[in-house]
Amino acid sequence: MEQFLPAIIIAVVVTMVMVNQIKRITERLDAKGEREDGEIYAKFATIIQEKIREIKLSIDPDKEPHSSPYRLKEGIEAEPLLERLSDMVRTLVFFETMNAKRRSSEAVESELFGLLSDLDILINENFENGEELADALREELGDSYARLQ
Repeated sequence: MEQFLPAIIIAVVVTMVMVNQIKRITERLDAKGEREDGEIYAKFATIIQEKIREIKLSIDPDKEPHSSPYRLKEGIEAEPLLERLSDMVRTLVFFETMNAKRRSSEAVESELFGLLSDLDILINENFENGEELADALREELGDSYARLQ
C-alpha cells in the first residue's frame, strides 16, 4: 500500500492539472466564439444602418430628391417615419459597442430580429409597393448576413 501512495498522489495531481487546463481551453474557445459572433452582429448592424439611412434620405423632404424605389404612400407624413427610422439607427449603433458584443448571441439575435420585423412592417404599411420593397430588402440583408459568416 505504501508503494502505491506516491503513485496515487501523482495521479491525483496530474488529473487536477489536466481538468484545470481543459477548463481554461474551453473557456477561451467559448469567449472566442462569442467575440466572433459579436463582430458579425456589429458588421451586420452597420449594413442595416446603411439601408435605413438610404430609406431616410429618400423620404426626407429637406433633402434633394433622387431616384429611389422608396416613395411614401399618398397621405403618409414623412416626419414620424423619419423619427422611427432614426430610433432604429440609434438601436443599431448599440450593437456596434463593446457592451453589445459581450451579450449572448440569443439576446442579440432576438433584438435584431425584432428591429428587422419592425422595419419590415414600417415599409409594408407606409411605402408604395411596400411588400415588394420589404421582400427585396429582406433578401438583400439575408445575403449580406450570409456573406459575413
